[in-house]
Amino acid sequence: MAEERLERGVALLDQHGDHLQAARHRLSLGRCRWERSQHQRARSEYELARQALEVAGPSEELATAYVRLSSLHTYQFEFAEAEKLAARAADIAVRADATSARIAAALWLGSAQCDQGRLDEGLVHLRRAFDDATALEMHDLAGHALSNTLSVLESYGRVAECGPLLELYREHRQDPWTEMMAAYYEGWLHLWAAELETAAAAIEHLNRLADQYGTRTPLSWGRGVLSVILSELGRFDEARLLVPALNDDLERQELAEQWWEILRFRLATQDVGGALEVAERVLPSAWWAAGTSLPDAAVEALLAAGRNDDAARLVDDVGAQPRGRMNAAHLHRSRGRLSLARGDTASATHHLAAATDAFRVGGYRLEVLRTQLLQAQSLAMAGKRSEAGTAVRQLVADSTACGALTIAAVAATRVEAASRPR
Repeated sequence: MAEERLERGVALLDQHGDHLQAARHRLSLGRCRWERSQHQRARSEYELARQALEVAGPSEELATAYVRLSSLHTYQFEFAEAEKLAARAADIAVRADATSARIAAALWLGSAQCDQGRLDEGLVHLRRAFDDATALEMHDLAGHALSNTLSVLESYGRVAECGPLLELYREHRQDPWTEMMAAYYEGWLHLWAAELETAAAAIEHLNRLADQYGTRTPLSWGRGVLSVILSELGRFDEARLLVPALNDDLERQELAEQWWEILRFRLATQDVGGALEVAERVLPSAWWAAGTSLPDAAVEALLAAGRNDDAARLVDDVGAQPRGRMNAAHLHRSRGRLSLARGDTASATHHLAAATDAFRVGGYRLEVLRTQLLQAQSLAMAGKRSEAGTAVRQLVADSTACGALTIAAVAATRVEAASRPR
């Protein structure tokens, strides 16, 4: 309803020649479009608003148009353009003495820098945005800065640092969106820590809140990550009802998450053909998927399907991207997988040890367990059956203790298969 009224109002203002006022309302219309997942239409509204506002010179509204465009490019993983637009927004905001827009511009500038592999530089901007917003009691912006920081740290190998920030985020402002996002991040943090039942409880709480508030987007996010948690717990029948449908018509930020969720379920249920269907979409996407957990899952699927050359190409493509090298644990594990497929246990040992160390330092216990599965396989392939047996027994015990029953079940069978003569 709000979208339809805004659309009519903007059209009438344009018809009467009040293009500046129309442009200001286009910013709200663009937001409505985005919230309804009409991403291209949102971008069009923001671009039309920018063009009209540019004529009148620096203003808070013009800076906001650039901020909104920067955010859309971030969601599309077009980070260089996002940084350029955020820098332009910051310059306009300073000249217009627009404090709120200046802080928002710093927020998105920092996010874009982090997403290009410049974590320390970007985190400085995010922290500054949070501090400035907090000092001025701009609680929405302060919360947004914390949310983006949590997302960056969780995505790029530093989840161990998220706990205090999550508490700060939860305490900073009480509103429905913050309440939902706090539960969302809590679920991810417990998932990576291999605290699976706690993770499930957090995401189930998110889903109840999203249903209560009638918000579709957080509910879809929650259902997707819950499908992964349930898959790791071995509760496949429940997970199957929640796995996202394979959909290419999403912002790349959502694609990266949903494709990974689908891959994790299909790999857990040994649906190699279904996993390959997703992995083939990842092959040409390394330029934007690098740095996420998605390419490593795709490499796993490609190798399971015997597509070793494609797996090698994907690993090389990811390694060529700055973001891929930034999140080194996933890249090391992909290289370890590839070395195992080639029978090169020395290389596999090196890369898998590096992956395990990075995951452990970063706070990703679930990924440590997943990598230890490959390490046990490497020991068996190298003929070190006694060591492999010891490793797999410990892995089964550790995985079972935290409820990671899928890893435990695979551990009990894969090592035996790998130790057979080729």
